[in-house]
Amino acid sequence: VLFDYEGITVDRLDLSVLGNPPVGSFYEIGDIRTKILGITQSIRGFAGTLIFTNMVKAQEILKTPPGRCKAILIKLSPGVESAAFMSVLQKMFPRNEVLTTAELSRRTRSYYIKNTGIGGSFGFSTLIGAIVGIVIIMLTMYTSVLNRTKEFAVLRALGARKFDILVVVMSQSLIIAAIGIFIGFLLLALFLSSTLDSKLPSYMPLWILAYHALFTLIMAILGSILAMRKAIKIEPATVFR
Repeated sequence: VLFDYEGITVDRLDLSVLGNPPVGSFYEIGDIRTKILGITQSIRGFAGTLIFTNMVKAQEILKTPPGRCKAILIKLSPGVESAAFMSVLQKMFPRNEVLTTAELSRRTRSYYIKNTGIGGSFGFSTLIGAIVGIVIIMLTMYTSVLNRTKEFAVLRALGARKFDILVVVMSQSLIIAAIGIFIGFLLLALFLSSTLDSKLPSYMPLWILAYHALFTLIMAILGSILAMRKAIKIEPATVFR
């Protein structure tokens, strides 16, 4: 594809927008004639469509003067040490930045988080969700303790220690957290599956799931603190009231 002067690639998700052109058909980009010679899968930019073509055609589309470019992608051969090669490149081009794939990815994510409304909106939504979750768990656990005051008093009268009561309340909160984790992961899986072939496909690394589960457990424990304090203050004599 890239060796053809007019050749470009189009992502499969964008074919419907372009009228479902077949491979080999011609298409104009900014009055520049191009030829669709390849179809990519789920390669999309954050702000729109990404296409691939050769450098000459890219300079023509972007109206970049010959011999100049904005970025150069270099793939190292197996066995080449990236750090040493980057050091050589930096000395050859002192006025340019030489970045690894990981660094470029980190800068891109940081830019969109800090310079757009994504970071603020997501962060605020997460904070509100956490507060609401803690409050709901707190009310649920506290109400549960109030409704079972006599049961806890009986346990105390039978010799249960405050630590035993604490374990009971803690177990209840962890059960609630486990149910919430299961339902949440199920809904998350359905969401990721439904957006897989959409124009905004979602992706979540597996390691984030562990952090989500841990965060949910912490929320459950924090939300049950008030109920724990109430439960351990119940005296055995309460059963006779």
